[in-house]
Amino acid sequence: MERLGLEDRDPDIPPCDALAEAIVLLGALNEPERYLDGVDLEPLLVFPEHRTLLRLMRWVRAQTVGQRWSAFYVRFWDTCERRQPGLAKVLDYDLLSGSWRHWIDRRLNIDERPPSEILGPGHLLNYGWWLERLRRVAAARRLIEDAQHIAAAAWRGDVDGAYAAADRIRILRPVVRVDV
Repeated sequence: MERLGLEDRDPDIPPCDALAEAIVLLGALNEPERYLDGVDLEPLLVFPEHRTLLRLMRWVRAQTVGQRWSAFYVRFWDTCERRQPGLAKVLDYDLLSGSWRHWIDRRLNIDERPPSEILGPGHLLNYGWWLERLRRVAAARRLIEDAQHIAAAAWRGDVDGAYAAADRIRILRPVVRVDV
C-alpha cells in the first residue's frame, strides 16, 4: 500500500499525509507515554483507519496503565486483530519502511539539496519530525475550513458575518474603500 506524503498528493485533494499519520501512530505504539499520554493526536488524523487505531491504542493504554510497555504492545496487537482483522497492517514496520524509502527516493530525485540534508531530519523513526508535518497539515486544513466559513457568509451576502468569521480567525485584512 503506497502512503503518499503531503507534497506527493494530487493538488485537487485537501492537504493530508497518510505516511506521516502512520509513522506517528507507530511512534504512539512504541512510546505511548509520550504520544498517547502527552499529545492529542486525534485532531491531526484525517484517515478513518488511523483514527480507529488511535482509539484502540488509547483504550488499551487505559487498560494497561502501570504495566510494562510489553503488556501494552501485545494487548494492542491482540485487541486490534480481534476487533478488526488486518487493520494493524497499517502500522507494519516493513510496509512503512518501504513507503518511507520510496518517499525518500522521490525526494532525492526532485530535490537538489545534498542527500544528508534530505535524509537527516526525516528519518523513519524521528516521530517528532513527522508529528510536526501532521501539525502543518492540520493547520492547512483549519485555514481552508476557516476560509470556507468566510466565503460562505460572503456568498450569502452576510458581509458582517464574513467579517466576524475573519475576526475570529485573525486574518482580517483592511479593505480599500472606494467612494462613488
